Amino acid sequence: MASGVWARVLAAVQQDDALHTLLVDSTTVRAHQHASGPRKKRAASPPGAQPR
Repeated sequence: MASGVWARVLAAVQQDDALHTLLVDSTTVRAHQHASGPRKKRAASPPGAQPR
């Protein structure tokens, strides 16, 4: 970034002895649609209701 935000963050981390190891990761992990388990049971429809 042109604003220098990451340079300031890096400089601050390098000065702090307690943060000798820092991992920065912006990865997004998406699970497969079936990974959440079986479908939830839906409530029974009232009599005469149209099916979806």
